[in-house]
Amino acid sequence: MRFSSLYRRLPALWLAIPIAAGLSLAAAPLPAQSYRIVNSASPAQAAPAHSAAPRLPDPTPARIAIIQQTFIAKEKYIRQLLRHSYTYKESIDLDELDTDGNVVGSYKQKNDILFNDSGVRNIVCTWCPQPTLRQVGVSEQDIHDFFDMDAYNLNISQIAEYNIHYIGHFKLDQLTAYEFAITPKQIKKGRHYFQGHVWVDDVSMQIVKATGQDVPNVYDKHGHPTNVFLPFVTYYQPVDNRYWFPVFTESKGTLPYGAGVPVQLVIRYRDYKRYVATHTITPLPGPVPQP
Repeated sequence: MRFSSLYRRLPALWLAIPIAAGLSLAAAPLPAQSYRIVNSASPAQAAPAHSAAPRLPDPTPARIAIIQQTFIAKEKYIRQLLRHSYTYKESIDLDELDTDGNVVGSYKQKNDILFNDSGVRNIVCTWCPQPTLRQVGVSEQDIHDFFDMDAYNLNISQIAEYNIHYIGHFKLDQLTAYEFAITPKQIKKGRHYFQGHVWVDDVSMQIVKATGQDVPNVYDKHGHPTNVFLPFVTYYQPVDNRYWFPVFTESKGTLPYGAGVPVQLVIRYRDYKRYVATHTITPLPGPVPQP
């Protein structure tokens, strides 16, 4: 998520955006230098390994390979369902904080993710108050990322570009899950990658939690950060007693200018509903053929 050091006010956004066409918002231009939220933690610290919960029995290496193939296939299918087969509501809360953790400015939205009569997904903003951020800005790319579930998660469509390492079998809240570390095989110039951990429910073989951050951080020739990424955590819950969908993402950090500006982003997803297309059958002209 990238923020500028000088906030230029965006208008309240009452909009309906076809997702297939991408986001095109009439946002005021931002200064050339912009930031992603920075955190003092290194990528390894930002994507911590398993908790102190007791380790459960590990599957065999052959079974681990099957688990890995299974959760990848299921997550690819779930991402397709989210893009093409489900409507839901999404709320965005970006808060600028003072040094005591009090909110001093915010950027908020509530949105319905729907399909129109032609089956095209739309983002419909149902509550978009005027932003009150003081020292940070929201770019058009930020707004795009708010609605892109790959932006705060593992981009499963690019899984071939990652190494996957089995960490262990642990209790995770009310579940028991397999933990995997995900790291990019190589980092190509001009691209960014997920680096972190995912937890896979040992019954459904679906991802139920992801934590990490994007890498690499980017700096200009003077060593000043121009694109620094904040750690995030995303939690899933079961939908329709069958699929585990993202329901909550949180990202915290401090912007790297002046004395530092703490910020917190929370994105919530709820009210998932299966989309059922309606079709109209038009009778053929002329007499109906007789058998």
